[in-house]
Amino acid sequence: MDNMDLDKIWGELGKEPVEGGLIKGQSQLKNVKSLHPLIEVRNNLRITNFWGIVISIGYIVLMILYPYWQVLLGFSVVLTFNIVFIVQGIRIRRQLPRSVDAGHSMLHEMKVHHTAVTKWIENQMYAARFVFPVAAASGFMMGGMWGSGKSLELLFTKPIFPISMLISAVLFSFAGIWLAKKMFGISYQKFLDRLQVNIDLLEQRSQEQEE
Repeated sequence: MDNMDLDKIWGELGKEPVEGGLIKGQSQLKNVKSLHPLIEVRNNLRITNFWGIVISIGYIVLMILYPYWQVLLGFSVVLTFNIVFIVQGIRIRRQLPRSVDAGHSMLHEMKVHHTAVTKWIENQMYAARFVFPVAAASGFMMGGMWGSGKSLELLFTKPIFPISMLISAVLFSFAGIWLAKKMFGISYQKFLDRLQVNIDLLEQRSQEQEE
């Protein structure tokens, strides 16, 4: 089926009789036009990118306040991670439509954006397994200096310090990954699930039209 046929189907979805506040025959269609999940994802990307920039600025400030090479190395890794995914998030958001209508060849567009956002989230969660331990260790060293008023060289002369740092890095990494999954679930997963429902329904509808 060509794009004109799919666009026609998309347009007809909003013209069908309404029963009980739902489009007849499409009760699972989640607010297709007024609150399309693509628009929700676009809005949430703006918030995610904003806080990513704020956090990155915070890392830069900490690097200036604690210019020890161990802290600089650790926070540089985390900052690089942040910048890469902020840039990717901005690029994905720019590609998402500001509004949804029949002229977008919607089935193909929804599939492309669903894949892009899902991959972006998966890449972040994968990278977090390596970045979070570095961030936790850097934060532990910074906290040790701030709390004790001693240099890292003196702190590392005590065997308990590196052992505590490793344990804290492991614990905070697991906690950070769990929290990141929860946050992505709240901010994106429910909208991606709704988007997948709409994709499935449009595919089903196009198959019915072909038959």
